[in-house]
Amino acid sequence: MKNWFKKHFEASLLLLAARILDRNVKRSPVINRRDNDYLFEVEFELKAVAKRIKSEYNES
Repeated sequence: MKNWFKKHFEASLLLLAARILDRNVKRSPVINRRDNDYLFEVEFELKAVAKRIKSEYNES
């Protein structure tokens, strides 16, 4: 049970970070396009990592 809680807690922190990045990318007029694109990609990567953590890396 402790391991399950730890996995879901870590995954929720990653999803929170992705949500913050998504919000900042949409409303940041001062960031350049290259950095904006990179932050957009990082959001999806964080979501993918969170999904793999929850599934205990059983999925690829």
